[in-house]
Amino acid sequence: MGDVCAQIRNTKEAVHDGVTEMAHWVRPNIAYAGGITYSPDDRDAIRKDRAGNCAHRATVFLARCQAAGIPARRVSCAGSAGPRSR
Repeated sequence: MGDVCAQIRNTKEAVHDGVTEMAHWVRPNIAYAGGITYSPDDRDAIRKDRAGNCAHRATVFLARCQAAGIPARRVSCAGSAGPRSR
């Protein structure tokens, strides 16, 4: 993770590609698990288990962005905004 963050931090024009790469890193490295009981902000537990729901995965994504110097914050909604919700 550190190498990717350092590359992005050192190249401003690579931010978009870096954010995309970080998002692509989360999916195979943090397994989706709906029954997680620890807080989405418990980074140590997420790292240990390498699993979580959407909020846990967002925590990892945000941490990676912030480590690369990319401003990032969590935004939540109560429902799905995907195409099936229309």
